[in-house]
Amino acid sequence: MIKVLHVLNSLGAGGAEAFAINTVSALKNDDIECDFLIRSENNLYLDKVKSMKSNVFIAPSFPKKVFSNYKFMKKFSKQDINNYDFIHIHANSLIYILPLLLFKNSNTKIILHSHNTRASNVIASLFHKMNKLFFLKYVDIRIACSSKAGKWMFGNQSYKVIYNSIDLQKFIFDSYNREMIRDKYHIKKDELLIGSVGRLAKQKNQKFLLDVFHEILKIESKARLILVGDGPMRIELEKYSESKKINSKVTFTGAVTGVEKYYSAMDFFVLPSLYEGFPIALIEAQASDLTSVVSEESTPIEANIIDKVWFKSLASNDKDWAKYILEKVMFEKRYDRQKELYEEGFGIDSLRKNLVNLYSKTGGR
Repeated sequence: MIKVLHVLNSLGAGGAEAFAINTVSALKNDDIECDFLIRSENNLYLDKVKSMKSNVFIAPSFPKKVFSNYKFMKKFSKQDINNYDFIHIHANSLIYILPLLLFKNSNTKIILHSHNTRASNVIASLFHKMNKLFFLKYVDIRIACSSKAGKWMFGNQSYKVIYNSIDLQKFIFDSYNREMIRDKYHIKKDELLIGSVGRLAKQKNQKFLLDVFHEILKIESKARLILVGDGPMRIELEKYSESKKINSKVTFTGAVTGVEKYYSAMDFFVLPSLYEGFPIALIEAQASDLTSVVSEESTPIEANIIDKVWFKSLASNDKDWAKYILEKVMFEKRYDRQKELYEEGFGIDSLRKNLVNLYSKTGGR
Protein backbone atom coordinates (compact mmCIF):
# COMPACT_ATOMS: atom_id res chain seq x y z
CA MET A 1 0.00 0.00 0.00
CA ILE A 2 1.30 3.44 -0.99
CA LYS A 3 0.02 6.42 1.01
CA VAL A 4 0.06 9.97 -0.40
CA LEU A 5 -0.76 13.21 1.40
CA HIS A 6 -1.85 16.03 -0.90
CA VAL A 7 -1.10 19.45 0.59
CA LEU A 8 -2.98 22.37 -0.95
CA ASN A 9 -4.84 25.52 -0.05
CA SER A 10 -8.39 24.19 -0.21
CA LEU A 11 -10.86 21.77 -1.74
CA GLY A 12 -12.63 24.54 -3.60
CA ALA A 13 -12.92 25.18 -7.32
CA GLY A 14 -9.52 25.61 -8.97
CA GLY A 15 -6.97 23.90 -11.17
CA ALA A 16 -4.76 22.49 -8.39
CA GLU A 17 -7.83 21.37 -6.44
CA ALA A 18 -9.34 19.70 -9.49
CA PHE A 19 -6.07 17.87 -10.18
CA ALA A 20 -5.81 16.57 -6.62
CA ILE A 21 -9.45 15.42 -6.53
CA ASN A 22 -9.12 13.77 -9.96
CA THR A 23 -6.08 11.95 -8.58
CA VAL A 24 -8.26 10.16 -6.02
CA SER A 25 -10.71 9.20 -8.75
CA ALA A 26 -7.96 8.03 -11.10
CA LEU A 27 -6.32 5.81 -8.48
CA LYS A 28 -9.47 4.31 -6.97
CA ASN A 29 -8.66 0.80 -8.26
CA ASP A 30 -4.96 0.92 -7.43
CA ASP A 31 -3.19 0.15 -4.18
CA ILE A 32 -2.62 3.86 -3.51
CA GLU A 33 -4.40 5.88 -0.84
CA CYS A 34 -4.69 9.67 -0.98
CA ASP A 35 -5.41 11.98 1.95
CA PHE A 36 -5.54 15.78 2.09
CA LEU A 37 -4.02 18.50 4.25
CA ILE A 38 -5.69 21.86 3.55
CA ARG A 39 -5.63 25.34 5.10
CA SER A 40 -8.81 27.11 3.99
CA GLU A 41 -12.51 27.14 4.80
CA ASN A 42 -13.44 27.35 1.09
CA ASN A 43 -14.12 23.65 0.57
CA LEU A 44 -16.83 23.09 -2.00
CA TYR A 45 -15.71 19.52 -2.63
CA LEU A 46 -15.01 18.45 0.96
CA ASP A 47 -17.96 16.05 1.11
CA LYS A 48 -17.07 14.58 -2.28
CA VAL A 49 -13.52 13.85 -1.16
CA LYS A 50 -14.69 12.30 2.10
CA SER A 51 -17.14 10.13 0.16
CA MET A 52 -14.14 8.71 -1.71
CA LYS A 53 -12.77 7.47 1.64
CA SER A 54 -9.98 10.05 1.87
CA ASN A 55 -9.02 11.60 5.19
CA VAL A 56 -9.01 15.39 5.28
CA PHE A 57 -6.93 17.35 7.80
CA ILE A 58 -7.86 21.04 8.07
CA ALA A 59 -5.18 23.39 9.40
CA PRO A 60 -5.96 26.95 10.54
CA SER A 61 -5.99 29.28 7.55
CA PHE A 62 -2.79 30.81 6.23
CA PRO A 63 -1.78 33.65 6.37
CA LYS A 64 -4.81 34.82 8.36
CA LYS A 65 -3.98 32.56 11.34
CA VAL A 66 -0.27 32.14 10.76
CA PHE A 67 0.73 31.21 14.34
CA SER A 68 -2.11 28.71 14.80
CA ASN A 69 -1.25 27.27 11.41
CA TYR A 70 2.40 26.83 12.42
CA LYS A 71 1.42 25.13 15.69
CA PHE A 72 -0.90 22.71 13.84
CA MET A 73 1.70 21.90 11.18
CA LYS A 74 4.44 21.39 13.79
CA LYS A 75 2.26 18.89 15.64
CA PHE A 76 1.34 17.16 12.37
CA SER A 77 5.02 16.84 11.44
CA LYS A 78 5.71 14.98 14.70
CA GLN A 79 2.64 12.76 14.88
CA ASP A 80 1.34 12.04 11.38
CA ILE A 81 3.72 12.75 8.52
CA ASN A 82 5.66 9.48 8.73
CA ASN A 83 2.43 7.59 7.99
CA TYR A 84 2.88 8.68 4.36
CA ASP A 85 5.23 7.63 1.57
CA PHE A 86 4.78 10.94 -0.25
CA ILE A 87 3.78 14.47 0.55
CA HIS A 88 2.49 15.96 -2.71
CA ILE A 89 2.57 19.75 -2.35
CA HIS A 90 0.48 21.73 -4.84
CA ALA A 91 1.71 25.31 -5.21
CA ASN A 92 0.95 28.33 -7.36
CA SER A 93 4.09 30.00 -5.99
CA LEU A 94 6.59 29.20 -3.26
CA ILE A 95 5.01 31.29 -0.51
CA TYR A 96 3.73 28.65 1.93
CA ILE A 97 7.00 26.92 2.82
CA LEU A 98 6.02 25.30 6.16
CA PRO A 99 5.54 21.80 4.66
CA LEU A 100 9.05 21.93 3.17
CA LEU A 101 10.53 23.33 6.36
CA LEU A 102 8.78 21.00 8.81
CA PHE A 103 8.62 17.78 6.80
CA LYS A 104 12.17 17.82 5.39
CA ASN A 105 13.54 15.49 8.09
CA SER A 106 10.76 12.91 7.81
CA ASN A 107 10.96 9.58 5.98
CA THR A 108 8.44 10.92 3.47
CA LYS A 109 9.47 11.85 -0.05
CA ILE A 110 8.48 15.40 -0.94
CA ILE A 111 6.90 16.21 -4.31
CA LEU A 112 6.49 19.86 -5.32
CA HIS A 113 3.90 20.41 -8.06
CA SER A 114 3.88 23.80 -9.83
CA HIS A 115 0.44 24.97 -10.97
CA ASN A 116 1.09 28.54 -12.09
CA THR A 117 3.44 30.90 -13.92
CA ARG A 118 3.31 34.04 -11.79
CA ALA A 119 2.74 35.24 -8.24
CA SER A 120 -0.36 37.25 -7.37
CA ASN A 121 1.55 40.48 -6.64
CA VAL A 122 5.02 42.03 -6.43
CA ILE A 123 5.57 41.14 -2.76
CA ALA A 124 4.52 37.54 -3.33
CA SER A 125 6.88 37.39 -6.31
CA LEU A 126 9.79 38.56 -4.16
CA PHE A 127 9.04 35.94 -1.50
CA HIS A 128 8.74 33.30 -4.22
CA LYS A 129 12.19 34.13 -5.62
CA MET A 130 13.78 34.25 -2.18
CA ASN A 131 12.20 31.01 -0.98
CA LYS A 132 13.36 29.19 -4.12
CA LEU A 133 16.96 29.88 -3.11
CA PHE A 134 16.57 28.31 0.33
CA PHE A 135 13.86 25.66 0.16
CA LEU A 136 13.89 23.93 -3.24
CA LYS A 137 16.77 21.79 -1.98
CA TYR A 138 14.28 19.91 0.23
CA VAL A 139 12.23 18.74 -2.78
CA ASP A 140 12.76 15.14 -3.94
CA ILE A 141 10.51 15.15 -7.02
CA ARG A 142 9.57 18.14 -9.20
CA ILE A 143 6.34 18.24 -11.25
CA ALA A 144 4.61 20.97 -13.27
CA CYS A 145 1.31 21.32 -15.12
CA SER A 146 3.12 22.88 -18.11
CA SER A 147 6.65 23.68 -19.27
CA LYS A 148 6.11 27.34 -18.43
CA ALA A 149 4.92 26.50 -14.91
CA GLY A 150 7.95 24.24 -14.44
CA LYS A 151 10.34 26.98 -15.51
CA TRP A 152 8.66 29.46 -13.18
CA MET A 153 9.05 27.20 -10.14
CA PHE A 154 12.23 25.22 -10.81
CA GLY A 155 14.30 27.34 -13.18
CA ASN A 156 16.95 25.15 -14.83
CA GLN A 157 16.35 22.15 -12.56
CA SER A 158 14.76 19.09 -14.15
CA TYR A 159 11.03 18.47 -13.73
CA LYS A 160 8.29 16.29 -15.19
CA VAL A 161 5.20 17.74 -16.87
CA ILE A 162 1.92 16.04 -15.92
CA TYR A 163 -1.07 17.68 -17.58
CA ASN A 164 -4.24 18.65 -15.74
CA SER A 165 -6.40 15.74 -16.87
CA ILE A 166 -10.18 15.41 -16.64
CA ASP A 167 -12.95 12.83 -16.96
CA LEU A 168 -13.48 13.44 -20.67
CA GLN A 169 -16.75 11.51 -20.87
CA LYS A 170 -18.45 13.92 -18.46
CA PHE A 171 -17.74 16.96 -20.63
CA ILE A 172 -19.08 15.73 -23.96
CA PHE A 173 -21.69 18.15 -25.32
CA ASP A 174 -25.16 17.18 -24.11
CA SER A 175 -28.29 18.80 -25.58
CA TYR A 176 -30.36 17.97 -22.49
CA ASN A 177 -27.89 19.76 -20.21
CA ARG A 178 -27.80 22.67 -22.62
CA GLU A 179 -31.55 23.14 -22.46
CA MET A 180 -31.70 22.62 -18.69
CA ILE A 181 -29.04 25.22 -17.83
CA ARG A 182 -30.36 27.77 -20.31
CA ASP A 183 -33.89 27.35 -18.94
CA LYS A 184 -32.57 27.72 -15.37
CA TYR A 185 -31.05 31.12 -16.15
CA HIS A 186 -33.73 32.24 -18.65
CA ILE A 187 -31.40 32.25 -21.66
CA LYS A 188 -33.31 32.04 -24.93
CA LYS A 189 -32.48 29.58 -27.69
CA ASP A 190 -31.54 32.35 -30.12
CA GLU A 191 -29.24 34.16 -27.66
CA LEU A 192 -25.47 33.89 -28.02
CA LEU A 193 -24.17 32.63 -24.68
CA ILE A 194 -20.55 33.52 -23.99
CA GLY A 195 -19.10 31.82 -20.92
CA SER A 196 -16.11 31.77 -18.63
CA VAL A 197 -15.34 29.38 -15.79
CA GLY A 198 -13.01 30.20 -12.92
CA ARG A 199 -12.47 31.82 -9.57
CA LEU A 200 -13.69 35.42 -9.47
CA ALA A 201 -10.30 36.94 -8.73
CA LYS A 202 -7.85 39.41 -10.23
CA GLN A 203 -5.85 36.64 -11.93
CA LYS A 204 -8.82 35.60 -14.08
CA ASN A 205 -9.36 39.17 -15.32
CA GLN A 206 -13.17 39.05 -15.38
CA LYS A 207 -13.42 42.84 -15.04
CA PHE A 208 -11.81 43.16 -18.45
CA LEU A 209 -14.18 40.48 -19.75
CA LEU A 210 -17.12 42.63 -18.62
CA ASP A 211 -15.64 45.52 -20.59
CA VAL A 212 -15.32 43.25 -23.63
CA PHE A 213 -18.88 42.04 -23.23
CA HIS A 214 -20.11 45.64 -23.01
CA GLU A 215 -18.58 46.18 -26.45
CA ILE A 216 -20.02 42.90 -27.79
CA LEU A 217 -23.52 44.08 -26.89
CA LYS A 218 -23.07 47.15 -29.07
CA ILE A 219 -22.66 44.80 -32.05
CA GLU A 220 -24.75 41.77 -31.00
CA SER A 221 -27.70 42.71 -28.79
CA LYS A 222 -28.76 39.06 -28.35
CA ALA A 223 -25.58 38.13 -26.49
CA ARG A 224 -25.46 36.93 -22.87
CA LEU A 225 -22.53 36.34 -20.54
CA ILE A 226 -22.33 33.65 -17.86
CA LEU A 227 -19.55 33.67 -15.26
CA VAL A 228 -19.34 30.28 -13.55
CA GLY A 229 -17.57 30.33 -10.20
CA ASP A 230 -17.17 32.36 -7.05
CA GLY A 231 -14.40 34.30 -5.38
CA PRO A 232 -13.28 37.43 -3.54
CA MET A 233 -14.17 39.80 -6.41
CA ARG A 234 -17.77 38.68 -6.89
CA ILE A 235 -19.46 41.69 -5.25
CA GLU A 236 -17.11 44.11 -7.01
CA LEU A 237 -17.79 42.47 -10.38
CA GLU A 238 -21.55 42.47 -9.85
CA LYS A 239 -21.44 46.19 -9.02
CA TYR A 240 -19.24 46.83 -12.02
CA SER A 241 -21.70 45.10 -14.36
CA GLU A 242 -24.43 47.31 -12.90
CA SER A 243 -22.35 50.44 -13.47
CA LYS A 244 -21.91 49.39 -17.12
CA LYS A 245 -25.69 48.82 -17.33
CA ILE A 246 -25.16 45.26 -18.60
CA ASN A 247 -26.23 43.39 -15.43
CA SER A 248 -29.47 42.17 -17.03
CA LYS A 249 -27.34 40.37 -19.60
CA VAL A 250 -24.75 38.94 -17.18
CA THR A 251 -25.26 35.87 -14.97
CA PHE A 252 -23.11 35.16 -11.92
CA THR A 253 -23.74 31.52 -10.95
CA GLY A 254 -21.62 31.39 -7.81
CA ALA A 255 -19.89 28.12 -6.91
CA VAL A 256 -21.48 25.16 -8.68
CA THR A 257 -21.18 21.41 -8.80
CA GLY A 258 -21.72 19.66 -12.12
CA VAL A 259 -19.78 22.33 -14.00
CA GLU A 260 -19.75 20.12 -17.12
CA LYS A 261 -23.42 20.96 -17.73
CA TYR A 262 -22.60 24.67 -18.08
CA TYR A 263 -20.20 24.13 -20.99
CA SER A 264 -23.00 22.45 -22.95
CA ALA A 265 -25.14 25.55 -22.43
CA MET A 266 -22.45 27.88 -23.82
CA ASP A 267 -21.86 28.86 -27.45
CA PHE A 268 -18.40 30.32 -26.89
CA PHE A 269 -15.72 30.29 -24.19
CA VAL A 270 -13.44 33.18 -23.14
CA LEU A 271 -10.49 33.14 -20.73
CA PRO A 272 -8.64 36.49 -20.57
CA SER A 273 -6.45 35.54 -17.58
CA LEU A 274 -3.45 37.63 -16.57
CA TYR A 275 -1.51 34.43 -15.89
CA GLU A 276 -2.13 30.67 -15.80
CA GLY A 277 -0.25 27.44 -15.29
CA PHE A 278 -2.35 25.25 -17.54
CA PRO A 279 -6.03 26.25 -17.39
CA ILE A 280 -8.10 23.16 -16.68
CA ALA A 281 -11.24 25.09 -17.66
CA LEU A 282 -9.88 25.38 -21.20
CA ILE A 283 -9.45 21.59 -21.37
CA GLU A 284 -13.03 21.19 -20.18
CA ALA A 285 -14.28 23.68 -22.79
CA GLN A 286 -12.50 21.80 -25.56
CA ALA A 287 -13.91 18.50 -24.33
CA SER A 288 -17.32 20.09 -24.90
CA ASP A 289 -16.15 21.15 -28.40
CA LEU A 290 -16.38 24.88 -27.70
CA THR A 291 -14.46 27.50 -29.66
CA SER A 292 -12.42 29.68 -27.30
CA VAL A 293 -10.52 32.95 -27.19
CA VAL A 294 -7.79 33.18 -24.54
CA SER A 295 -5.08 35.64 -23.58
CA GLU A 296 -1.85 34.82 -25.35
CA GLU A 297 0.27 36.13 -22.46
CA SER A 298 -1.07 33.54 -20.00
CA THR A 299 -2.06 30.43 -21.91
CA PRO A 300 0.58 27.96 -23.14
CA ILE A 301 0.38 27.15 -26.83
CA GLU A 302 0.13 23.42 -26.06
CA ALA A 303 -3.29 24.11 -24.52
CA ASN A 304 -4.74 24.33 -28.05
CA ILE A 305 -5.58 20.67 -28.54
CA ILE A 306 -8.53 20.60 -30.95
CA ASP A 307 -7.50 23.64 -33.03
CA LYS A 308 -10.43 25.71 -31.81
CA VAL A 309 -8.50 27.91 -29.38
CA TRP A 310 -7.63 31.41 -30.55
CA PHE A 311 -5.07 33.62 -28.85
CA LYS A 312 -5.45 37.38 -28.34
CA SER A 313 -3.05 39.77 -26.62
CA LEU A 314 -4.14 41.67 -23.53
CA ALA A 315 -2.39 44.66 -25.09
CA SER A 316 -5.41 44.87 -27.40
CA ASN A 317 -8.34 46.90 -26.08
CA ASP A 318 -11.85 45.74 -25.21
CA LYS A 319 -13.24 46.75 -28.64
CA ASP A 320 -10.64 44.65 -30.46
CA TRP A 321 -11.38 41.67 -28.24
CA ALA A 322 -15.13 42.04 -28.84
CA LYS A 323 -14.70 42.11 -32.62
CA TYR A 324 -12.26 39.20 -32.52
CA ILE A 325 -14.64 37.05 -30.46
CA LEU A 326 -17.59 37.71 -32.73
CA GLU A 327 -15.45 36.90 -35.79
CA LYS A 328 -14.71 33.48 -34.30
CA VAL A 329 -18.26 32.58 -33.27
CA MET A 330 -19.59 29.66 -35.30
CA PHE A 331 -22.91 27.97 -34.70
CA GLU A 332 -22.15 24.42 -35.78
CA LYS A 333 -22.73 20.89 -34.63
CA ARG A 334 -20.56 19.95 -31.66
CA TYR A 335 -18.72 16.65 -31.70
CA ASP A 336 -17.21 14.16 -29.25
CA ARG A 337 -13.58 15.27 -28.81
CA GLN A 338 -12.48 12.52 -26.42
CA LYS A 339 -10.12 10.83 -28.87
CA GLU A 340 -8.01 13.93 -29.60
CA LEU A 341 -7.77 14.94 -25.95
CA TYR A 342 -7.01 11.40 -24.80
CA GLU A 343 -4.23 10.99 -27.35
CA GLU A 344 -2.61 14.19 -26.09
CA GLY A 345 -2.68 12.93 -22.49
CA PHE A 346 -5.63 14.84 -21.01
CA GLY A 347 -7.82 11.89 -19.97
CA ILE A 348 -8.11 10.36 -16.51
CA ASP A 349 -6.46 7.16 -17.79
CA SER A 350 -3.37 9.16 -18.77
CA LEU A 351 -3.31 10.78 -15.34
CA ARG A 352 -3.57 7.36 -13.69
CA LYS A 353 -0.64 5.96 -15.69
CA ASN A 354 1.53 8.96 -14.85
CA LEU A 355 0.75 8.80 -11.13
CA VAL A 356 1.06 5.03 -10.78
CA ASN A 357 4.42 5.27 -12.51
CA LEU A 358 5.48 8.15 -10.27
CA TYR A 359 4.38 6.70 -6.93
CA SER A 360 5.13 3.02 -7.59
CA LYS A 361 8.65 3.50 -8.92
CA THR A 362 9.76 5.91 -6.23
CA GLY A 363 8.05 4.77 -3.07
CA GLY A 364 5.80 2.36 -1.26
CA ARG A 365 5.67 0.48 2.01
